[in-house]
Amino acid sequence: MKTSLSASVPGSPGRKKASESYAFYIALTEAIMTLVERVRRSDSAQLRSGGMDFSHAFEAMLYFACVHDPGLIGLHENPGDVDAARLLQGAPARLLAQNGFAQDAALRWVARRDRIAGLYKKVKRAVGSGGNNAPITAEKSAAAAPILFFARSPRFAHYFRPIADRLRGRCAFLVPDGDEALRAMPPQWGHPVLSYRGAAEPQNAAGRMLADNAPHLLNCAKGLEQALLQSEARLVVVLEGNSPDDEIVNRVAHKLGRRTACLQQGWSPIVHPGFRNLSYDDLLVWGEGFAELLAPYNPAQHFTAVGNHQLRLHPAGERSGVLFFFQGFEKWLGGYQSTEAMLSLVERVAESAVPVYVRPHPVAPFPASVLARLSRWPNIHVEPPSQVALADAFAKARISVSTYSTTILESAAAGTVPVIFNTTTMPRYWPDVDAAGAGLEIGDIDAAESAIRRLLADRPFFDSFAAPMADFAARFFRAVGDPALTEVETVLLRLANG
Repeated sequence: MKTSLSASVPGSPGRKKASESYAFYIALTEAIMTLVERVRRSDSAQLRSGGMDFSHAFEAMLYFACVHDPGLIGLHENPGDVDAARLLQGAPARLLAQNGFAQDAALRWVARRDRIAGLYKKVKRAVGSGGNNAPITAEKSAAAAPILFFARSPRFAHYFRPIADRLRGRCAFLVPDGDEALRAMPPQWGHPVLSYRGAAEPQNAAGRMLADNAPHLLNCAKGLEQALLQSEARLVVVLEGNSPDDEIVNRVAHKLGRRTACLQQGWSPIVHPGFRNLSYDDLLVWGEGFAELLAPYNPAQHFTAVGNHQLRLHPAGERSGVLFFFQGFEKWLGGYQSTEAMLSLVERVAESAVPVYVRPHPVAPFPASVLARLSRWPNIHVEPPSQVALADAFAKARISVSTYSTTILESAAAGTVPVIFNTTTMPRYWPDVDAAGAGLEIGDIDAAESAIRRLLADRPFFDSFAAPMADFAARFFRAVGDPALTEVETVLLRLANG
């Protein structure tokens, strides 16, 4: 049964819906970097407050505020589209539009109608724009911990947990105040917790661009400074490192004479503004290959390769499953069309007797309609990341299928042959796994189905990927599992005690 690529994935195209293309992501990144660099050179005081430089936090904030903006996407595809200009969502998009991004008469019309105000107002954030100004009193055990793990979500707290268990008695978790479920997690694991909250009053002694357009960044910085003043921590550790809040932690900690470290948690084949101009005391990457790729965009950043503690190496053995990794449904590179293509490929592969494992993205669970669709196949197993560890998922699969996920690289390191089903506008996945012989990159559904079936049936063909995957893993993953944990522990203690 060949299923067609019908539009059954949730999402409403509406009026001439703009697609999220690779070219848009690149254009957006260039526009942000150009705007902030111009302000930095002409009047750097606009991006400073309280003795701290907020320029990189501002870059990251602009990217995440605008990357899914329908108006900017539409204007990138058709700069003269007045209807697209009317779709601009919030001041971040208008700020970029009025400073060179697809600028035309339509944008000037928007500028007259709606002056820039309240930047970040509609942006999802860990800390609200308002808060209680009462000082936070840290628990004694949290205040005395030499290492703080900045966990801004339950997913990040879980990633930190094995490292924290190694450092028991020498670390605490730093979490946003108000998220009671998140705040309760570290104590359940036997670790103390320190909360922070955003300040409520406006920051008067701030650069104009920050004061006018980014009050959340300033309020978050003040709240974090109040919290860190209650702590004796010598090292603050963030995860992933590309969010504005991560950079604020970095700046506040350095202002107070503390060190910072960032742990790699994933990989983006697009080096967007969040992954540029980093300046942590150390960025702990999975392998030297990642440092080589990031270094040109981060001249002030020091890198140390430590490995990935979430992975385990499993012999190929008799594994017969196919593991599919999903991104989102609409607001992702490729949009709902790519998701529909992936769902159709899942159904085609499920026609055989092999086990098919389907893994939603941690922040994009499957809608009920998709779960109902997949439930028609008895050999399709939906495995949310919260229920099945990544290492356990790889241990059951001979092949993984993804579009542009970090799991492409992790799959090669785990001995599971990655198939990159690239139905997006992105030219090639970066780094090029296919060119290294460590996997396959395919953009056609028929060719992808044929390759998967051959990998399942032709053992010599499957085995031909083993040596290239091992070489690839050696470059991009210094260690996995417990040896990686030991590497991380060693580096963090050196930073905390140095």
